[in-house]
Amino acid sequence: MTFRPPVDLLPIDFKELSDEYPNLSKYVHRTKAGVHAIDFKNPKALRELTAAVLWIKFQLRLEVPLDTLLPPIPNRLGYVAWTEHLTRRIAGWERCSLDGFIHGIDIGTGASCIYPLLACRRNTLLRFLALDIDSRQIDYAKENVKLNSFTDVISVVLNEEKNHILPKMLLGDTKYAFCMCNPPFYRNTAESHRVKINETSNSFCRSRTEMITEGGELGFLKKLLKESSYCK
Repeated sequence: MTFRPPVDLLPIDFKELSDEYPNLSKYVHRTKAGVHAIDFKNPKALRELTAAVLWIKFQLRLEVPLDTLLPPIPNRLGYVAWTEHLTRRIAGWERCSLDGFIHGIDIGTGASCIYPLLACRRNTLLRFLALDIDSRQIDYAKENVKLNSFTDVISVVLNEEKNHILPKMLLGDTKYAFCMCNPPFYRNTAESHRVKINETSNSFCRSRTEMITEGGELGFLKKLLKESSYCK
């Protein structure tokens, strides 16, 4: 199932976007067909594209290193909108809150902390616990939350219990309505190399913790389902 982003982000007019966000201009070129485009295999171009879309459409700033995942914003926004839709329709928006806010968990928030940032920009009733097992990514995520003045609504926390996706000690007594994540996809490096040819154009912009997990994606999801049962 797909859920269309609530903001008209596609198709992107690279020329128009670069006019509004000059830092993107040097990465925009005119093809032989006369169409303005960027090189999607250039991580610097992808990072500037992400920054441009976030600022022009959402007034969000983002600082991420080139060796971590550069989030495609239309895709991430669609996921945020879909999660909000399911929470409203299935769980019941009012029943999910004990303190007037809707609490969610972002598992593996990454350096960008993109899901909480987009979600909280869209909806002022949301509060997030953003988790990651990588201390470097946590440092960047904290800076991005601070950069956008969301420190009161997004808590970025290092998960040091790497055997648990949802450590009870970090969740506390808060009632969470949902959790979301962009899970690691592969069991090991060899598996990731075998399917690399089918990967998206920004697949090279990922750290190891964003790609690999014990048991692969299926193992991760089974473990998440089991652990999430005590968050009800």
